[in-house]
Amino acid sequence: MFDISVEDPAGPGRVYAWQNSWAFSTRVIGVMVMIHGDNKGLVLPPRVAQTQIVMVPVGINRKIAAEDKDRLLDQLYEMRKTLKKLGLRVEVDTREGYTPAWKFNDWEMKGVPPRIEYGPKDAKTHVVSYAFRHNNKKGTMPVAEIAPQASRLLDQIQKDM
Repeated sequence: MFDISVEDPAGPGRVYAWQNSWAFSTRVIGVMVMIHGDNKGLVLPPRVAQTQIVMVPVGINRKIAAEDKDRLLDQLYEMRKTLKKLGLRVEVDTREGYTPAWKFNDWEMKGVPPRIEYGPKDAKTHVVSYAFRHNNKKGTMPVAEIAPQASRLLDQIQKDM
């Protein structure tokens, strides 16, 4: 509202009232949660998501040799480094004591746009698997193309939402 004036308490005439609008940002966040949410949790557009991509190691169990596990994690960290150079906000979830399925659910509730899965079978075929949060579609991409493909996928998610 504009041009709101009141009587001047100091004398004859009118003065303009000062207004503030508080809580606009929290309302916008509330609307985004209502629009971009489902029964699994948040569904955030990549540009506003705190974490744009989460990378989860899969297929690591007690049977896998320690050096194979370390090599797999090193490859994941190298991919993360490549994606961070593009300015993307990427996390690698290496929490111990949780299954990959539990981690998938945890990150889905937080609304991370795509999830990248990488395990021993993926390392042998030089691909990563990904899953979108907004439409539940899944696919694979070559490890060598992760940088251009990840940027393109995030743009596509942003456009879809």
